[in-house]
Amino acid sequence: MKLTKSQLKQIIKEELKTVLKEEADDYSVEKLSNGLIRIRKKDSGLVGLYNSDGSYKSGDLRLSQEKVKGIIKEERQKLDEQGERSNSSSALQAINDLEKKLKTLGFTGPRVLHLLDELSNATMFPERKDWGAT
Repeated sequence: MKLTKSQLKQIIKEELKTVLKEEADDYSVEKLSNGLIRIRKKDSGLVGLYNSDGSYKSGDLRLSQEKVKGIIKEERQKLDEQGERSNSSSALQAINDLEKKLKTLGFTGPRVLHLLDELSNATMFPERKDWGAT
């Protein structure tokens, strides 16, 4: 069997997509109310904080900006497949608006910020039940 150049490119593209998808399943992603993204590697428990553009902020888990973008993209695709994305994005916008109003009114205590984080996470990932809220 002879492969054309375009067929070979398509095969490579599909295999790469499969590998990236499997790799993204190794991480959990949380969007924090302060705009940062928390990524946790499931098998090691390492955690890293990243800016919204995917650049590294802090933590033990150091991933490249491209890898972070890929992981976030996979999480969004999972939500799209479940039909949750459109509802969650408008809900997240409402949570961000609420956070701004609360800060304007002086409600900036750690408990308020923690509750906003939990609300944001529950909205972004409704299928997850074990947030471990304290």
